[in-house]
Amino acid sequence: MAVALVEAGHVRVNRNRVTKPAHNVGLNDVLTITLHGHVRVLRITGCASRRGPACAAQRLYQSAIPNPDGSALQKEDASGNQTC
Repeated sequence: MAVALVEAGHVRVNRNRVTKPAHNVGLNDVLTITLHGHVRVLRITGCASRRGPACAAQRLYQSAIPNPDGSALQKEDASGNQTC
């Protein structure tokens, strides 16, 4: 699904459109993803040495969520209080 989003032009890294699914990302990069008419903005805050469960991956980014009235973005720590 991620490959299809990149190929369709729905993903940006640091405001630059990504054209190849193998584009490298790193710490503090900002991903902007358009999916089903909604925009999601994520900042990478960590990298894992190997693939793991989704709850572990959620600790590696912060999400910026627009307020319902369209005002300034509110920061949300994606790690929450989830446990694996």
